[in-house]
Amino acid sequence: NILRNANFWWLASSIGLLFSTYTAILSNMTPYAALLGHDEAAASALIMVIAISGLVGKLLFGVAADVLSHKMALWTAQLLVGIGFVVLALEPGYPIIVLACVSIGLAAGGMLPVWGGLIASIFGLQSYGRAFGLMGPVITLLVMLGFPLAGRLYDVTGSYSLCLWVFAALMAIAALLLFPLKSPRS
Repeated sequence: NILRNANFWWLASSIGLLFSTYTAILSNMTPYAALLGHDEAAASALIMVIAISGLVGKLLFGVAADVLSHKMALWTAQLLVGIGFVVLALEPGYPIIVLACVSIGLAAGGMLPVWGGLIASIFGLQSYGRAFGLMGPVITLLVMLGFPLAGRLYDVTGSYSLCLWVFAALMAIAALLLFPLKSPRS
């Protein structure tokens, strides 16, 4: 049974934290940049930077998923997101914000092919759809927590900095959750 497999819970929790933090920051990227004094067009352009980087990330990590250990590739994606969060938490100038968005975008694009590769290697192709589908509710619950956490931390501090530090720490936890994961290609 998939739900009795500890690998299911390690992977679903790790991916859930990644999706949760990523989507919460993505939805707050324009207000974050505007709060730092960047005009609306520049602030909105950051979403496009993440989207374009995500496309490139899908291609790069798609190749990586066939060549590298799946855990190593997912750790790389988590590291890129964590680095992006730390850089954004420092409230840098716009060019550095763009670089942080590239880092986050590459990882966001990359996490999907690697996640798929992990599911296939752990559960096999015959159970791929079931395992993928069962992870949905776990991931959704974690994603639902990211939005109010980001909003509450902003409301309390008037800044996104603390939220970004907390989310960077959650990326470290997400990476730690992968250590016990066992797969033929981990």
